Amino acid sequence: MRTESDCFRRGLPLYLLLGLLAFAWSTTAQAETFHVLQIDEEGVGGVVLSLGQAAGAGAGDRVWVYRGVEVQHPVTKKILKDRFPIGEMELKQVGKTLSVARPEKSLKGRIRVGDEVELASLVETKKQQPGDLEKTVQPKKQDAVTMAVIAAWKKTMGKEPARRVEIWKEFQSKYPDSPYRFQVAIEIKSFSSLMEKAQAEPVLEAIPADPEMVIKAKHNGARALYRGDPLEVAMVVGGIEEVQSTYLYYRKKDADTYEKIQMKRDGDAYMRAQIPKDVVVPPGVDYFVEIVDRNERVHRAVGYEGAPHEVDITEPPGTIETNQQGRSQVSLVTDYVNFKLDGGKDYYWMAEADFLYRVRTMLYSVRVGFGVLNGEGASVNDIKRGLPSDTVGFNYGYTELEFRFHEYFSMMTRLVLGLNRPPGPGDGGLAAGAELKLRIGKETGTNLVLGGAVLQDIGMLTMLELAWDAVPYFPMSGRVEVTTQPVGEDIGVRILYQIGFSGLKWFQPTLRVGLALRRIDHVGISAGLGTVFKW
Repeated sequence: MRTESDCFRRGLPLYLLLGLLAFAWSTTAQAETFHVLQIDEEGVGGVVLSLGQAAGAGAGDRVWVYRGVEVQHPVTKKILKDRFPIGEMELKQVGKTLSVARPEKSLKGRIRVGDEVELASLVETKKQQPGDLEKTVQPKKQDAVTMAVIAAWKKTMGKEPARRVEIWKEFQSKYPDSPYRFQVAIEIKSFSSLMEKAQAEPVLEAIPADPEMVIKAKHNGARALYRGDPLEVAMVVGGIEEVQSTYLYYRKKDADTYEKIQMKRDGDAYMRAQIPKDVVVPPGVDYFVEIVDRNERVHRAVGYEGAPHEVDITEPPGTIETNQQGRSQVSLVTDYVNFKLDGGKDYYWMAEADFLYRVRTMLYSVRVGFGVLNGEGASVNDIKRGLPSDTVGFNYGYTELEFRFHEYFSMMTRLVLGLNRPPGPGDGGLAAGAELKLRIGKETGTNLVLGGAVLQDIGMLTMLELAWDAVPYFPMSGRVEVTTQPVGEDIGVRILYQIGFSGLKWFQPTLRVGLALRRIDHVGISAGLGTVFKW
């Protein structure tokens, strides 16, 4: 049967190389260590650092962010500490002792309070001199490969040989020509040999410390819980006087790695531990337990890394989602569209206000609102001849329902009812309209919307809009409309560009500018403002 020392000895060449890599990435002989102090609630805004002008920092400088790793050697029990790079950020504001940085989009949600930071300029000066590691690793060219091999090594820690082989083969497939290919090949061969040896040996649930004693554990854990329920792991251990320590390994069902806590003795034969509440969330939790005896041998007590005990976690009955953030919003928008600036009366302006609530079921959201549209227009030929134009007005209310069939596909239907002042003489009356839109893509990310609308006595409109979120804090969209509004006469085209600012927590203003035309000599402008209040 394999032991942890076998794994360590067979993987020694790669561990030595990774140790050198960790040294190349880490800092040395620094008078002070700087950290991430605060991150905004959504994890994408300003990051406050304990690094300021006193440490030589200035606006525009770049800093490296590092994640510290601390593990206990299973044989020597020594605590091993190291750190690995996560990515870079740019300093936007720098004070005497503090600074504010904006992370790249790739770092979104990855930075944590307590991570270490260091000026990139200092990292450059500490790189090895010619003749050292750069003979095998080109710093500029191989940075991504270096980070990838370190990440793969971290993923293999504590894993079964079969899983370790899978991880290294994935790295080998992605980086076939990396400078570490020979060490990786040795690692794969070593653990493959261990797997072949293990297949010929029986798998024991417990290893006796001596012929007179066997450690046995009985466990009857829950298989299903609701979010918020306490998840306590308890088991009865026979021969508990021979137990040195007991460890509970746990993770969220969709996580790659396990966290570890030490179980506490309760009474004469029980071991207990509580899994943190922030882990007990849908879709579930996996865990396993290992016992270390007085001779420092490891026993499987409950499951193991490759086949853990699984607990399904669901929402309590009668609830859809406990997090209400982002469900509600109020929108205000106004537009002015003029199809002919040089004297032709062919224009309209509109204003709308509405409230939206996200149900987050198949009926994804409900929107109710009201608006007003006023304008003046006629056919292109009548305007050219100087004939009188018609005025229109429409005061209306509307209800819009969004049905989500998939995260990337939704349908929105809107019904409109209001009081219309139609072209020509006479009083207006009740008028109706309808709108249908389809959205392909995420609501808050890059998406494509296409649809059409018709308003009685006002005209029809078809549209195509592409929205993207490639620039942090500045969502943008481009839109093309084909319409006969405001009086249902000749077809016109409206080309619109919109940009917003999402750096404020509850408030997102937007600006819209564009071009409106019916013919090459019948051209005008379009402009508008909008805002969204969300909570």
